[in-house]
Amino acid sequence: MPDYLYRLEHPNYNGAILTHHVNPAMLKLSTNIKTTTSCRGLETCSPAVHASEHSERAEALHKQSIRLGILYATKPAVSLVISPVVGLLADRLGYNIPLYLGILVVFASTIAFAFSRSYPALIISRVIQGVGAPLSTVAALVMVSAAFRDNAERAKNVGIVQTGMTFGIIVGPIIGGVMYQFFGYSSPFLLVAGMTIVDGFMRLLLPKEDASSNGDDRDYSYFNFAKDKYFMLTTVLIFMQTVTTLILWGIAPVWMMITMNAQPWQQGLGLLPYCVGFLVGAFTASKLVNKTGW
Repeated sequence: MPDYLYRLEHPNYNGAILTHHVNPAMLKLSTNIKTTTSCRGLETCSPAVHASEHSERAEALHKQSIRLGILYATKPAVSLVISPVVGLLADRLGYNIPLYLGILVVFASTIAFAFSRSYPALIISRVIQGVGAPLSTVAALVMVSAAFRDNAERAKNVGIVQTGMTFGIIVGPIIGGVMYQFFGYSSPFLLVAGMTIVDGFMRLLLPKEDASSNGDDRDYSYFNFAKDKYFMLTTVLIFMQTVTTLILWGIAPVWMMITMNAQPWQQGLGLLPYCVGFLVGAFTASKLVNKTGW
């Protein structure tokens, strides 16, 4: 994504983005050659000219970190508002309707991403994704919780669901980086769009839930949740985990491009250690819950 944002801002640039570190002393070697237009050919240009170009691109990528951070933050900001609404819908209407709506919205956002050719279009696509994601994830967790009434079984299966979600986090950056580099920007999104179609057909096979079968009349108002210390502790922990994740995703790719001249597939691979740790944590969390009696 940093590479694509750079190219959106510099539409006339068609080459590879060279962003490795430049020795500041090299920029002082020449005071009379400022641009490559004064060179007869690239092979006759002063090293200071090349260094200046690389430094300018690195500076441009530094600025992209802000735009990239805003783009990443848009989805969770929208999901923050939509998730409680989805919870109410799942409670009143059952989990099937949110699941069906979720796959349609996610498909629409994926197609929008594939054909976005401006930063505002990417923001709009991200907003749509922020609506569709909680429709799927919240409803899916409600479905699993309703299917397994026993606390031990519920913890085990919620852990399995989280493991599946984490596996997507692991393979997503790698597949996206490889496909972007070798097949173009739209290719990973079109692949995901095809996968959502398959996912949609699978959701049609889910058993229909009768919303009236919940049979739980206890008061779960937000005010009561706010007074629950365990609920608030969980909220803070999830908040901190999400913040650290998005900080890493917003900084690491740009930093790797500037300091290592990393290609897109290498940027995706660089996130692998973090994602593997996430996978191990999701897999073992349910077992720890059972052991500790939570």
